Amino acid sequence: MSMLGAQLDDLLALAARLRATSSDIADVQQRATAATTGMADEMRAAAQRAMSDIGTTMDSLRSSVSASTARADATVWNGANAARFLDAQHDLDRALGAGETATKQAFSDFTANIARMADGIETYVQGLRASLDAAHSAALSMAGAVEQQHQRLDDAMNHGLAVQ
Repeated sequence: MSMLGAQLDDLLALAARLRATSSDIADVQQRATAATTGMADEMRAAAQRAMSDIGTTMDSLRSSVSASTARADATVWNGANAARFLDAQHDLDRALGAGETATKQAFSDFTANIARMADGIETYVQGLRASLDAAHSAALSMAGAVEQQHQRLDDAMNHGLAVQ
């Protein structure tokens, strides 16, 4: 023979635990969203700072090389040594230009990769949010169902049945 019943205090404790779990789920959702969003923002900011710092130092170097090239071009100097020096000076200028181009390309690539990672993080956050929203709703729904069961059992067991 089947028995109908439950420990009412156990049902209340279960409902309270489910509500606490629901709160824990909401907390995890908030923290995970903040952490992952913050990570993407930090990567973007770090890349921007690096690009700015490298740009500033490259500009300073460009100015120095340009000044020495201008000084070399203005120097009255003839002969094979002068020609070799000017060739080397122009090689230095071309090498610096190649370095500037490589730096711009690298940071363009970094920026594109960071944007892709940020998109991936956003996709992850949306999926996590949907999963945790569903878990949150399920925990609240289960808590409500347990509370209703508690009430029905309490009514049936302790208050009797009404006959009409």
